[in-house]
Amino acid sequence: MNQSALVTGSASRIGKALALTLAQMGYDIFLHYNTSKRRAEDTAHLIEVTGRDCTLKQAEFHDEAQINELLADCAEKGNLEILINNASNFVDSDFTTEGAQLLDDLYKTNFKAPYLLTKQFARQCKEGLIINMLDTKVEQNQTQQLDYLLTKKILEEFTYISAQQLAPDIRVNGIAPGLILAPEGEGEDYLEQLAKDIPLQKTGAKEQLTETLQFLVNNTFITGEVIFVDGGEHLSH
Repeated sequence: MNQSALVTGSASRIGKALALTLAQMGYDIFLHYNTSKRRAEDTAHLIEVTGRDCTLKQAEFHDEAQINELLADCAEKGNLEILINNASNFVDSDFTTEGAQLLDDLYKTNFKAPYLLTKQFARQCKEGLIINMLDTKVEQNQTQQLDYLLTKKILEEFTYISAQQLAPDIRVNGIAPGLILAPEGEGEDYLEQLAKDIPLQKTGAKEQLTETLQFLVNNTFITGEVIFVDGGEHLSH
């Protein structure tokens, strides 16, 4: 049975790039999506062109039962060796945002789902690699995305805890992107303007994230690390 990988939120953008890279490395892919079925089908076709199998898996991450069923089903149907917790929701907020509903919503997708999937992976797969997709902003405290940042900071700490607790059989690492992809609706000039304020004064590319993914898959002596692919932005907090 071929080795397989589950990549959450992989219908498009960074998740799509990560899933395609793993397919090119020889892994069959479980491609998770929530509402982007058409994009997921397009990505699945690109994966199958590489010669690897791709199974579409729909799950709503606000539903704990669907999260647990997702991992259990993937582990049962494939030789699951890699879990990439990539699915994420991003919304601007600050201390003037009323109530905690936004925090609850972001928490479920950005932290609770990776938390539950990690626990399921540990129980059912016994060994392998988990990579949590973070954000360079986890090193910062000045933010216009208060609730989002809190959930990513929690996921970073969970990465370190998981790496220690699940060793030696499961490695857990994080990748923290910086100015790689502009938010939906923004152009490349949006990132270029922001890049003027970071050490390398340039934007990155998805290929630099996929190279980092390959490095973490291949180097089996690394666990409990967060690699910042951000042009030094995390130094500027």
